[in-house]
Amino acid sequence: MAINPVTGTQDGSEFGYAVSASANVDLPFGYTSNFGFVGTYSRGATGYIGFDGAIGGLNLPQVDYIYDTAGGIEFTTAWMVGAGFEFGLTPDLDLEVDGFYASIDHGFDAAQVAGLGTDVDGTQWSVRGSVAWRPVNGLEIRGGVSYQQFDYDAIIDSNGNAVATNTLGALDLPDDELAGRLRITRSF
Repeated sequence: MAINPVTGTQDGSEFGYAVSASANVDLPFGYTSNFGFVGTYSRGATGYIGFDGAIGGLNLPQVDYIYDTAGGIEFTTAWMVGAGFEFGLTPDLDLEVDGFYASIDHGFDAAQVAGLGTDVDGTQWSVRGSVAWRPVNGLEIRGGVSYQQFDYDAIIDSNGNAVATNTLGALDLPDDELAGRLRITRSF
């Protein structure tokens, strides 16, 4: 049970959920080559989609639901699809490429919460690639690059207030992000 801040009454329990499906297929060429894909849908559980609030280095809140102006619970819905390919060039060298597309809809009209006059939603897509080299048993050196593009109309906090909006220019959220990584892993 939760106390509704709009009406001051006690609400019945409501649950969010997420559903995911994935598959991985071994390919008959190269060394340990495979192809995989995943799809996820959530209602009130955006963490399962990968929306963690880290947009362009900003640490923004993740909102699974808000109370609307009538005192009801409005759940955030989101979905994501992704696919990846791993190709073993040699027993010691492999290449990985993957990508995903995700969409989030806060499930309410933004005019209810901040007078924005636009639906509060967003999309994000990403492409990543990496090369791994294992010169000796138990040592992996992996280098990669990733590109993400963001299209968010607004970011809403848990009280339903606009923290940032692109449409009104209250905060200039980044449109895209390019990152490079180098990881060295030693297993004993």
